[in-house]
Amino acid sequence: MSLQELAKMLKTVDDLDKKLPAIIENPDLDARESAYNKKIESITGKILDIQKNLENTQSDLGESRRLVARITRAESNFMDLISNYNQIKKLSTTFFNMKKTRRYADKIDVKEIEGDIIKWDEFRWKIMYYSADLSEEKYLMIQPLVNDIEKRYLEWEIQVLKVGENFFTLDDYGEEYFSRENVLSMIVYEEKKDVEALRAKRGRDGSNPTVEKEYFALGGTKFVIDTDVIAGNERIKSTLEYDRAFYYANKSLCARPVRKLKLRFLKNVYKAISQREIYNAIGDLKLLFKTEAFDVNNENSIFVFYHAVLKSKINLSTLEAGDILNLLAFKKSYNTLLQAHSVTMTDDILDEERFIDRYLSVLQNKIALWISNITNLEVEMLKERSKAPPLDESNLFISTNFINLLKIIKEQLEPVTFDERIFKGVSRFILDSVTDFKNAIVLTLENEYKSAISLSSTPGYEEYAIMIGNSGLKLTQYIANIPQCQNVEISELGEIFISIVKSSNHFLIKFVLATLKPAIKELFTERYYAEKNLKQITATLKDFLDDYKECMNEYVFVTFVNDLAAEFSTVYFKQLIKKKSLIYQSLCDNIENDQDVMNRLFWPYVNEDIVNLTVLNPLLVTRSVDTFIAETKNVLYTYEFKKDFIKSLIKKRSDLDANEIKELTDAVNSVYVSDDGTKKKKSMFKMFKFK
Repeated sequence: MSLQELAKMLKTVDDLDKKLPAIIENPDLDARESAYNKKIESITGKILDIQKNLENTQSDLGESRRLVARITRAESNFMDLISNYNQIKKLSTTFFNMKKTRRYADKIDVKEIEGDIIKWDEFRWKIMYYSADLSEEKYLMIQPLVNDIEKRYLEWEIQVLKVGENFFTLDDYGEEYFSRENVLSMIVYEEKKDVEALRAKRGRDGSNPTVEKEYFALGGTKFVIDTDVIAGNERIKSTLEYDRAFYYANKSLCARPVRKLKLRFLKNVYKAISQREIYNAIGDLKLLFKTEAFDVNNENSIFVFYHAVLKSKINLSTLEAGDILNLLAFKKSYNTLLQAHSVTMTDDILDEERFIDRYLSVLQNKIALWISNITNLEVEMLKERSKAPPLDESNLFISTNFINLLKIIKEQLEPVTFDERIFKGVSRFILDSVTDFKNAIVLTLENEYKSAISLSSTPGYEEYAIMIGNSGLKLTQYIANIPQCQNVEISELGEIFISIVKSSNHFLIKFVLATLKPAIKELFTERYYAEKNLKQITATLKDFLDDYKECMNEYVFVTFVNDLAAEFSTVYFKQLIKKKSLIYQSLCDNIENDQDVMNRLFWPYVNEDIVNLTVLNPLLVTRSVDTFIAETKNVLYTYEFKKDFIKSLIKKRSDLDANEIKELTDAVNSVYVSDDGTKKKKSMFKMFKFK
């Protein structure tokens, strides 16, 4: 129901009371009200749309006005826009790069930048190149980033150069990232960028950049540093047309300086080489050979430089004998290493002949002095005998001077076995000095023996003589075990020491027999035939043998016992022709008994019969001339007895008359005449010598 219709129905005041309630209660009223409200809403929406369209129209109008203004400005500045195109491009690229960098800079830690610092450095030069024409205000916006990259690059470069400085000790210094292999790869890449920068500049400028030779000074000598020694070098061989094309594609490389990092790295490595000691060389060279980046075949290779450095460090005039020897041994190892890697040098690292001559010259005087001092000490000790001789680990007498002599021999011979000429020379020097040593010792033993048997010297002669024998054997055993023992000088050296052992035993035997002299004088006298025993002799010998066994080396003792048995036999036979000696028919039985007694004495010490006293028995009983001649020849075939000794035996025989003595004597003359100049006989000493 519209307002007009309601106004027509309610004309009076009474209509309000009568008609209005009915109108309100009419069911069509709600429907009409809803329809009315919808019309109101529709109208309101259209009004709002009109308002929005109006606002959009106003906004479009403002944008259009601004666009018109921009077009107007562009039209007025068109020529300026074309002329500054390159600058606008640089500015846009620079800010784009700066924005890209700042986006990630806060998210990247130092390690990550270091890990790819070369790429960051390339990025820096692009920024620098495209920022060339910026105003100071705008460049200051970029500078913090450029400085930060530069700082980190310099830190990286210092680390790389430190690897060169510490190339041979890197295991004690470097991190895994800055290993030799990684750093060598880095500097090869850096050199490649140097080459590219040179190429770009040549393409831009149209001229060839000059590359001066670099040198490393070592004393008064200059060595060319050839970067080709490290594999991966790339020379500028392209054409100018190619370089121009390269420049247009890589203009930013023109902003990059040629750093020569590879060259500076090599300078540090060369400096490290020049500071290394000679004894480091073998290990250093093995490392360089193992590092495949170094070119072995380059004529200016790092190996040639190392060779020159080694030569410069060797000054023969200032070297001691030990240093010379070490250098000679080093040369052999050095040459072997070079040959193993097919490296040939134009000259030897040292003149071997001069070094050997110098070494032998220096050593000869030293060896003579050392052994002379030892000789004096040993002779003085033998004479004074102020205390008991020293004992070795087996409680046997040993001379400390002999031990010192052994040390000298070992220290001089063992290091020179690598060179035959040096070994022979040193052996000869030692042999000459040891000969003097032996002569002095033997002379002192002899002089002290004379004093000892006359009881006019300090006690202890026997102990010191035993000490000399033990010590001589110890040196003999060492000489026998030298691989070069068949060498003439070494063989003679061994003979000298064994002769010292023999001399020691010789004077001990003389001392023992001198002690037995009163008892030996009683042999073959009336008392001897009456008592028929050697008790005094055997008892005395047993005391000596028991005492000596405790402090003698086993071999020295066994040799001593055999030599003593042989010498006793000689003295025993000589006693047969002494003035007081008597040769009766029963003597052969006594001699057989004496032989048995003496063998029983020596058996516990050597486990064999070593005494043969019956060798002359056939000559003591034979009366027939022919038989005597045959027996004499039989004896002389094996043993050497002088003719006068055999004649004296004949004269001493109590069973022969004058005619028989003459016949047998004539027979002896005939035997020695016919046997003269024939087979050489063994002496009695050799007969009983221990084998």
